[in-house]
Amino acid sequence: MKTVFKILGGFVAVIVLIVVAVTVFSSGSRDVAKQFVLLSSSGDTPGAHMLMHPALRDQLTADKFTEMFAGAEPYQKVTFTSASVASGKPTELEGTATTASGCMSTLKFEILGEQITSFDIQPLCRH
Repeated sequence: MKTVFKILGGFVAVIVLIVVAVTVFSSGSRDVAKQFVLLSSSGDTPGAHMLMHPALRDQLTADKFTEMFAGAEPYQKVTFTSASVASGKPTELEGTATTASGCMSTLKFEILGEQITSFDIQPLCRH
């Protein structure tokens, strides 16, 4: 019986270590994505635009980006519920953002080297 408890304790410890590792390794990416959502929806599109990878900035010019977020209702709460971290691959984040009026959007991000390589905010909450 003691052996079973030791084995179960070992499994629990491994699971806790994995969760802690993913949280620690994705914390910078989560901060970048959260800042991006808050800046872009509050009208600071130049600040948000600078968080994107240069290749994405080339595809999505500052003017197009500003137009995309025109009329957006500012998000107040950003939460990421899923993170995928792998060596040499972009960190993938999924979560939600909520406005003061209760409008909620789903979020999907890919982040490489603390720069956003892709994002999807659906639906974008508007005034």
